[in-house]
Amino acid sequence: MQLVSLEFFTLLATSLLLYNVTPRKWRWTVLLMASLVFYLCAGVFAFIYIIVASLSSYALALKLQKHQKEGGGFAPRLVFYIGILALLSAWVILKLLSSHREGILPLGISFYSLRIISYLVDTKRQRVIPERNFFKYLLFVSYFPLILQGPVVRYAELSDSLYAGKRASSEERVSGLILLLWGVAKKVVVANTLAAPLATVADESGRYSGAFVLFLLCFYSAEIYCDFSGGIDIVRGASFMLGIALPRNFDRPFSSTSLREFWNRWHISLGEWFEHYVFYPLSLSRPMQKISKRARKMLGGKRGRKIPLYIATMTTWLLTGLWHGFAANYIAWGLINGGLVLLSLELSPLCEKIYTRHPNLKERKLLINLFGKLRVFFIIGAVRLLDVYGSVTLTFKMLVTPFYDLASYTRIFAELPSLIPVPELCAVMLALFAVLLVGKNKVKAWEIAKSPTLAAATVLVLAIVPILFGKYGMGFDAGEFIYSRF
Repeated sequence: MQLVSLEFFTLLATSLLLYNVTPRKWRWTVLLMASLVFYLCAGVFAFIYIIVASLSSYALALKLQKHQKEGGGFAPRLVFYIGILALLSAWVILKLLSSHREGILPLGISFYSLRIISYLVDTKRQRVIPERNFFKYLLFVSYFPLILQGPVVRYAELSDSLYAGKRASSEERVSGLILLLWGVAKKVVVANTLAAPLATVADESGRYSGAFVLFLLCFYSAEIYCDFSGGIDIVRGASFMLGIALPRNFDRPFSSTSLREFWNRWHISLGEWFEHYVFYPLSLSRPMQKISKRARKMLGGKRGRKIPLYIATMTTWLLTGLWHGFAANYIAWGLINGGLVLLSLELSPLCEKIYTRHPNLKERKLLINLFGKLRVFFIIGAVRLLDVYGSVTLTFKMLVTPFYDLASYTRIFAELPSLIPVPELCAVMLALFAVLLVGKNKVKAWEIAKSPTLAAATVLVLAIVPILFGKYGMGFDAGEFIYSRF
């Protein structure tokens, strides 16, 4: 079952109806039943796996709490690390097997595994009190809107609203519907329309080089943004309609003027998860303190103190790449992004010195910001081609072709209409302009919902646009999202 499908919308509508007629005390059970139905559609093995993973982590958390009350000791810590290792090992094995056999990887395992790990770690740190009702905990792990896209929500962020049984107000339901329809429009009008032509350019790399690589770089960024953020909008909209608030996962990433700023605005929940559970624990760990002490002796105080930062940053980015997939292109993606973020940090003081020596540059802030945004866009887009081409060697080979395949710049005008018809390209460009305009002006669904007339008009437009300009129908999987395969 995909997010953009008749089955999902039917499940959501049924859940909304039952949720609102069920007594408040038992409304969470409606969400649990809907989540189990959603997961049963993914197959028996996937259903069994999430039940086993939930039951194991539930029991481990209660065991940890019991030993902490009794004074702790080495045994509970050992059990904790064995439990985390077992969960990660199963995840890794299934991901590796999935490259040889389709359908073996449980649906959404990358997202709910992170939720389970954060729950166990927070329990060990005594930041959350373990849930004693297994079925409530199972709902936290399997909550159906979160399965395919995220965001990666921690127990403390979600549990209160998930179990409270609060009915959404009429404004919340309308704003949720607007957000959901906005996500559908981004997915089927932009992402789905671009998917086929971009796949053709990537698959036929021998034919499409030079200017076509720049076309791929620019429009794949548009595709993945509208695909992923559209999915998140659907998830958040569906949850708002149920009275459950979820954190945002994007904050106008393409307005960023630095790489660090971009990653603080893109897939926010995943970045925060790796910061809380990888970067900070690693950089502040005892072994890292010892490394820092030795580095300061060898390299001096200023340079030596940076070594833990370098190691923690590169390790975090390597693991982020592996989260996306166990392949060379994802590993390269992680390491390159980590290196670029560190380079950006190192060059920041130099930029400040330049501004200090040349104060007139600050008067050209608009131009500098534009340059920064374009620089970030093309760097991020170039690195993303590792995902598109699926090969490190091929990606770097194709990235140099725009500098020497000059004939492609005239050929692209002749061949582009055969890849994507002009009316479809115009529809995509108009939709992208609308997406950027909404983001720039920070248009909020709940503000629109305050005006019944404006809300009705918005819902009508957002319902009609995907029907008229979207890509869907027989033989076209409109519901498949890029991040569903991670």
